[in-house]
Amino acid sequence: MTTPAPECAAEPTVEWVDCYACGSKDHEELLWSRDRLHRLPGRFRVVRCRDCDLVFLNPRLTREAILAYYPPSYPMNQFRPAEPADPLRRRLVARHLARMDRIKIRTVRRHAKLGPGSRVLDVGCGLGSFLAELSRRTGCRAVGVEPAPVPCRFAREKYGLEVHEGLLEDFEFEAGSFDAITLWHVLEHQFDVKKTLGTLAGLLALGGKLVVESPDFSDPLARVFGGFWCNLELPRHLIHFTPRTISRVLEDSGFAVESLRRGGAMPPCSVFLASLFAVFRATYDRDLVKTAYLTQAVWALTWPLFALEGVLTGRGVMTCVARAGSSR
Repeated sequence: MTTPAPECAAEPTVEWVDCYACGSKDHEELLWSRDRLHRLPGRFRVVRCRDCDLVFLNPRLTREAILAYYPPSYPMNQFRPAEPADPLRRRLVARHLARMDRIKIRTVRRHAKLGPGSRVLDVGCGLGSFLAELSRRTGCRAVGVEPAPVPCRFAREKYGLEVHEGLLEDFEFEAGSFDAITLWHVLEHQFDVKKTLGTLAGLLALGGKLVVESPDFSDPLARVFGGFWCNLELPRHLIHFTPRTISRVLEDSGFAVESLRRGGAMPPCSVFLASLFAVFRATYDRDLVKTAYLTQAVWALTWPLFALEGVLTGRGVMTCVARAGSSR
């Protein structure tokens, strides 16, 4: 069933969906919110399955309609990470991205044995900096899949990476050909999450690992900020996992979860600050995050508190490591 999306100027179509995990049609409404990142038209409804507790967008935009919500200003559609004129903000962006890559690499190397001859697939590889650095440190063969053409070109030209432009289902990789597969904030965008995970299970070699980082909807800040919680990322995030629901979806898709921890590559206070800035932007119609010196001051003042909050609650994200089931 499709109907016009609420309050969308271009009248994009939406479709009602059953629960991604269990197929139930019995859902309870949690909240309505808007696109807080780009402020594109529409109000979007988030529900929870009454049978398995999975939280998801319903109705969701169709595959065709959602493309308009990945505009040129969407971070992964940029040819390079934003390089603002303000030198302080430029340094902050570069330092932030490099730190995230280091944490991702440590996570992968902690769980997967990589070296020359190993193959790693990064689904939604973006600009490719993580893959390039992982390959440099381990000697592995790095392969990426990325739907946006601009970052694909950047990753190929700057790093010489093998990057396939499109969606995972557009390509036929050899079964069992990857020693590790990573998805950094990608799983929540999937229209058919079980199909995606089933495909990935078939691509992993014996002993290979799947590493998934995703927002954690059980984060206390999600309750504090409600529709302004930055990790909602409506309408691009179709599913909002918790540790329990992501474990169930992985296990139902043929994986055995080996490690699940709250936290990930995002700095401790990133979720708090981004959510706070979303409230400020909606209230005063000003983009506080563009004021680099004010951003740095707020960061410095709140970092100790939210570093502790990050340790206690997980920073609003979680990292899950799984292997294909016992048959592999």
